[in-house]
Amino acid sequence: MPKATFFNLPDDKRARIVELAIDEFAAHPFRQASLSRIVARAGIAKGSMYQYFENKLDLFRWLIFDHVGQKKLAYLADAEPPEGLFDQLESMVVAGTRFLLDNPALGRLAQSIVEPSSDPQLRALSRDILAQGHAYMRARVEAAQARGEVRDDLDAELIAHVLRVVIGQGVIDVLLARLGVDLFGLLEDPQIARRISEAQLRALIRDVLAFVRGGIAAA
Repeated sequence: MPKATFFNLPDDKRARIVELAIDEFAAHPFRQASLSRIVARAGIAKGSMYQYFENKLDLFRWLIFDHVGQKKLAYLADAEPPEGLFDQLESMVVAGTRFLLDNPALGRLAQSIVEPSSDPQLRALSRDILAQGHAYMRARVEAAQARGEVRDDLDAELIAHVLRVVIGQGVIDVLLARLGVDLFGLLEDPQIARRISEAQLRALIRDVLAFVRGGIAAA
């Protein structure tokens, strides 16, 4: 977590450091990301960074859990999920993909945490995030099974794992293919997001969820 000295900075200086850190981690894998490049662009001494964060991992962890997390929650809060698993999933996925399209650098940062890494500290962080997401999804599935929405002959653990892949990375892959770019291409030209309308985005997500519904919905 940031030290008190970080929050004591003027708002504009703190925001600039956050912006540059996001750019750095979005453009480079964690091991290649450099605090030196961040401080050089910010025009501050490298030693100053250690007055704000313990190390590079501390900065990265805070960006993932707090900064990105809070901004993504704002999108989810604007789309309060209704009753019913499939309506909930649609609401969640629309909010998540809109967050990605509006904030490609933050989306890239969030995606990087679940990519394979040989760094033991990063793997531990990834496990924590994936475990939280899985527990949340499993609870939703179990509640839907109890309501009779989802087949109870299927293991909730299995469904939760498959759902996270299909409506997570699966939707992102389909979306980027429709846009004709990868995530780095979207980073380079965020205006590409305008190629897909809100109606087209929702139709794409509903098609994915129709595929999911066909496999797990109760008769």
